[in-house]
Amino acid sequence: MKPPVIEFIGVPNSGKSTNIKLVKKSLSNAGYRVLAIDEEFGKSKVKPKGGYFYNVLGLIKCVSLLLENHNKYEIILLDRGPVDLHIFCDTLFDKKHLSETEYHSLKKLTKELSTLVSFCYLFVCKTNTSLARDEKHSKGKNGFIMNKEFLDALKVGYKKNETTVAKVIDSESATINEGVNIIMKNIMNVLEKSS
Repeated sequence: MKPPVIEFIGVPNSGKSTNIKLVKKSLSNAGYRVLAIDEEFGKSKVKPKGGYFYNVLGLIKCVSLLLENHNKYEIILLDRGPVDLHIFCDTLFDKKHLSETEYHSLKKLTKELSTLVSFCYLFVCKTNTSLARDEKHSKGKNGFIMNKEFLDALKVGYKKNETTVAKVIDSESATINEGVNIIMKNIMNVLEKSS
């Protein structure tokens, strides 16, 4: 039986990675073999950042890790993956980071690869919060997406897709523990139903 693959999606600095670490720890403490796949997109050295090949490479690395390890774990947590990139593509195209051909190619690929994902959690926060958290962590080395206009456009894309996610977690209104508890309860329900 293939393990559930749970993707954490949302704007940068909205709490995805933090929650993945805590959920992984909770599931591991409960006796589950858990793999958490870090975001692969930000690790790429391909230029231009945010362009077609940059995103294809990040997606291939992410999916490769997923497929290489799916028989070794009972649960896989994914920090951004095909579902997130599928939504992200719209903003990249609108902001002229992808040509029309690249956009359609990437949308087709991400739609097909999204079938590997069991369900998603969408993390949201205010644009100013995302920017402030980025400034704190990156020490002023903001990437091209870390500006108000791009993030606001990206949030519109996530809003359009809210109905496709298991749960929306607002990292400003829910404490980290509340978010983790919501996610854990949902995951445990899924695991109980599948056994």
